[in-house]
Amino acid sequence: AVAHHRENKIDQAIPAFKKVTELRPNTAQLESSGVFLGKIYYFRKDYTEALRWFDLALGKKPDFSEARLGRAYTYLFLGRYDESLEDLQVLSPRLNPVQNQNQMVEVMRAKAFAHLGLGEIDKALSLVQKAREIQNTYDPWEDLALIYYASGDTKKLDEHGGKTGYL
Repeated sequence: AVAHHRENKIDQAIPAFKKVTELRPNTAQLESSGVFLGKIYYFRKDYTEALRWFDLALGKKPDFSEARLGRAYTYLFLGRYDESLEDLQVLSPRLNPVQNQNQMVEVMRAKAFAHLGLGEIDKALSLVQKAREIQNTYDPWEDLALIYYASGDTKKLDEHGGKTGYL
């Protein structure tokens, strides 16, 4: 299953991962396969199926951060912002911002877009700033542009500018 996935043979990876979940229902392989399948379906925009697999992985291992982050992003794309924030709130205290910078930035970005979806623009902007503080290589330009655009603040979007053609 993993070999197929690495070779980008996704249609072959899916049944192999599903077979692992059948043969090893009470093992770490089930949790990992659930996350792999969740991500595959997420990227295929089959969010209902993605949720099913992330839920399966979290049902076996509730502290599986990769599954929780995957489910939070899936909730975002389904417009289920409160549920996304619930997962992200559970996940945040478990991450060390120094050791897990990339994942922490992803959590901050996801929180920002959940708050944006709820119409909480100031919280969204604050979280993008926090992500920048955690990882100085993170370029918030696209995220800020999306937030300003979605909020209808074209003046801020123009002030933020510098780069053109994105929106």
